[in-house]
Amino acid sequence: MTFTVTTMCLGNICRSPMAEAIMRARVDDVDLSRQVVVNPAVAGIPDADPRLDVPDP
Repeated sequence: MTFTVTTMCLGNICRSPMAEAIMRARVDDVDLSRQVVVNPAVAGIPDADPRLDVPDP
């Protein structure tokens, strides 16, 4: 049986690929790389809607 884990963020620029890399490393740590597929995804494009913009700290 194979499981899929999808990491998501609004822009898919760094957070979901970073989460993907971390999750892949953890999956490898417990030797489940043949049972778990990890994919990054985007939920939206922040530049397309200013309401989605997150102010800089």
